[in-house]
Amino acid sequence: MASSRTTRRQRRATERTEGKRRKKLIALAAGAAVAGAAGVSANAATITVNSLADNVTPANAQCTLREAIANANNDSDTTGGDCVAGSGLDTIDLSSLSGTITLQPVSGYYALAIGTSMTLNGPSFASVTKLCAR
Repeated sequence: MASSRTTRRQRRATERTEGKRRKKLIALAAGAAVAGAAGVSANAATITVNSLADNVTPANAQCTLREAIANANNDSDTTGGDCVAGSGLDTIDLSSLSGTITLQPVSGYYALAIGTSMTLNGPSFASVTKLCAR
């Protein structure tokens, strides 16, 4: 009998704790909605890619796609001034490029490490012929 009382007490305590958590989450969500409605937003940067190269050579005046993604991921400048520093929900602009970016292997992988939300703007979809590595 003592075992069932303990279980019932534990269940009630858990329910109270979960109820408090729900109330806090609702309050946080409501606060975020009010802040959004008031026009409060996180800063964001537009990072313009100006090179078809695929490298991360710092301070060479070339902002590559890989460098732009690194800055957006880190919300800072990781490129020695090649690209604008990332800040919040960034936009990476590829619209001024003409040609093909051929991805080079980094640590045996061709993948671009996108670790945060960002927007990629570029030429029309019809002009994107490959999204793969050679």
